[in-house]
Amino acid sequence: MINLKEILCSAKTTGNLDAFKTVFTGLDHAEQESVRSSLLSDFDLHHNYRDAVEWNLIVRICELLGVTGWGQRERLDARSRFNGDCWQTEFINRYGDNRLKFAFWTKRKSGWGITTYTVKTSHDFPRLEETDWQRIKDVVIVDVQGLMTQRNYQRQCPVIMGVIGKRKEVTDIVFNLKRELSQLFNHRLEPEIYGEALEFLFLSLNCIEHDDVPGGQLAVGLFSQKKRSFECILYFPKEFAGWDNNLQKKYFRDKLMAVVDAVGEQVKKKNLKYNYAKFRKDVEAVLDEWRVSSKAQSVLKPGG
Repeated sequence: MINLKEILCSAKTTGNLDAFKTVFTGLDHAEQESVRSSLLSDFDLHHNYRDAVEWNLIVRICELLGVTGWGQRERLDARSRFNGDCWQTEFINRYGDNRLKFAFWTKRKSGWGITTYTVKTSHDFPRLEETDWQRIKDVVIVDVQGLMTQRNYQRQCPVIMGVIGKRKEVTDIVFNLKRELSQLFNHRLEPEIYGEALEFLFLSLNCIEHDDVPGGQLAVGLFSQKKRSFECILYFPKEFAGWDNNLQKKYFRDKLMAVVDAVGEQVKKKNLKYNYAKFRKDVEAVLDEWRVSSKAQSVLKPGG
C-alpha cells in the first residue's frame, strides 16, 4: 500500500522533482487530491515564513505544488533573488504580481535573517490584510547555505518595460501607454511555449534629453547568456507629447517591432532554441489589438 506521508516527506527532503512527478502521476485521482490537499495545508502553515529554514521549506512545498497543481487556487512561485542592494524573497503569480509575504534579508557570517517585510493581498486569503513595511528589531539569524529559489517556476511575460525620464509630460504619457500594453502582454503572450533560451526582453523607454541621440533611435544590447535576456532602449523625442494618441501608439508599435526584429536576428545568429516566429507573431498581434482599441476609443469619446 502506498504511504502518501512518506512520499511527501521524501520529496520535501530530497527535492527530487523528477522522482516525485513519476510517483505522483502513478497515483489514482483520490490519492493525487490527497497529496495536493496536504501540500496546500503545508503552504497555509508556512507562507508567513519567519526564518531561512522555513523559507527554504516553503520553496520545496511550492515546487511540489508546481507538479501537483494548485487546484482552484492561484498558483504562486516562491522566488529569491539579489536586487542589487540585498536579497529578497517573494511569492509571485504568473503575471509577476506579488502575493502574501515579501521580505528583505541580511546575510552575515553567522547566517541569514529577515530585516523588513510587507504583506500583499491574495483572494485565496481574504482575511489577510495588506501591511506597510515592517522593520524587525531583533533579527533572527539562521545558519543555512543560502536562500533557495523555486526551480520549476512559471515563465513570466517575456517583454519587460521600464520608463526612464525627466521630461514629465512625455514620461507620464509613455508610462500610461506602457501600462496599457503591459497588461495585454501579460494576458496574451505564452512564454511557456516559446522556449527557455530567451527569458526576457528588457526594454528601457527613455524620455531623457540626449543631445547626441536623435529621437526614435533604438539601441539593442548584446545577449546575456547568464540572464538569458536582451536589454534594449527606445528613445522618445520631446515632440512625442504633442502627437495625438493614434500617432503615439503607432510610433510605439513600430519601434517596438523594430526591436523585436533586431532581437530575432540575434536569436538566429546565436542559434538559440527559441520559437521566435511564434513570439514575433504574438507580439505583433497584441500591438495591433492595442492600436485598434485606441481608434475605437477615439471614435466613442464624448461629443465625438
